[in-house]
Amino acid sequence: MELPSNEYYTELSWRDGDSASREDLQIIIEDSTTITTDDTQLLVLSGDISSPTVHSYEIEYIDDDKDDEYSLFNMRLLNMSSTYNALNIYLSKEDESFAEATLLGEMDFAQMSDNMKFEQEDYIYYITSSLSDEIIYQSDAVSYSSTSQYLMVVRDSLNQDTSALTLDWIKTANTV
Repeated sequence: MELPSNEYYTELSWRDGDSASREDLQIIIEDSTTITTDDTQLLVLSGDISSPTVHSYEIEYIDDDKDDEYSLFNMRLLNMSSTYNALNIYLSKEDESFAEATLLGEMDFAQMSDNMKFEQEDYIYYITSSLSDEIIYQSDAVSYSSTSQYLMVVRDSLNQDTSALTLDWIKTANTV
């Protein structure tokens, strides 16, 4: 949804159970947020749900119709892992190993990277703590086939049986 630049009332809530009734929502945060035209406003909660911290990010909209690099996609990284406060995030093509991976950045907790551009292909993400080269997370192949903007969010996994981390893949609706 596109909104004109302005300050808006914001309410973050969650519901416990299947009810869709507003009376059953648990209000977590009530505040105001400034929305800027041509930017995406991202609000992320961290910490305990009873007293969370709200992180606000403005993500510049990239108009792919005016982008000279049509075969590339746009990506940002966000580290929301409270277990590993500083992470190194690497990227390799699907047929390459960790030894061939490129370091995208060392990301502190709640830090979002600048926009990066990559060719539309299949990639694998590797994550290490900033103090080690030992891989603590390796993704399956992720396929990028459009010039959209993507946000890869690293967070602590709720399923400790598989990995301590999870990588959430968020894609904007502006595809070409």
